[in-house]
Amino acid sequence: MSSIGGERQARATVQVGEDVCASPGRGETRYQELQAELEYRLAVLVDQLRARIAAVAGELGLTLQQGMLLRHLGQPKTMGDIAVAMACDRSNVTGLVDRLATRGLVERVADPGDRRIKYLVLTDAGRTHRAALQERLLARSLATDALVPSERRQLLLLLRKLTPEITGAERE
Repeated sequence: MSSIGGERQARATVQVGEDVCASPGRGETRYQELQAELEYRLAVLVDQLRARIAAVAGELGLTLQQGMLLRHLGQPKTMGDIAVAMACDRSNVTGLVDRLATRGLVERVADPGDRRIKYLVLTDAGRTHRAALQERLLARSLATDALVPSERRQLLLLLRKLTPEITGAERE
């Protein structure tokens, strides 16, 4: 369980009302409680998802970070693209890519239009690992299993609103 906001876990669940959600003006304390619970629950969900990805990646002989990197390589991307998508420094990505390249899962390919730009591309073995990772992740029970399809769509729309910097290409 996440230690983030552990004290918040003991609090009663905030009852969501229109006045609480509308603005921080009226009911400042209730608004702050709602914010705190939202942040806490999102942090717990992220922790659960990362643990699930780490477990599946481990089954394939990968670290959590290597598994996450493979998930981002649905199509070729630069090291900078991966660093942004994974919210980490490019030097961290370089180390991850070096280890994946040593295992024959990714390779660096020069852009034909600008040889200074290198794209990360999955090898055949990398595509196999990525497919196995995706398949195993989808086969596991998901946190969203408790939602009906319309709720899943609504959640996705809200998450897209919260993360506008993630484009369709980055999700692949």
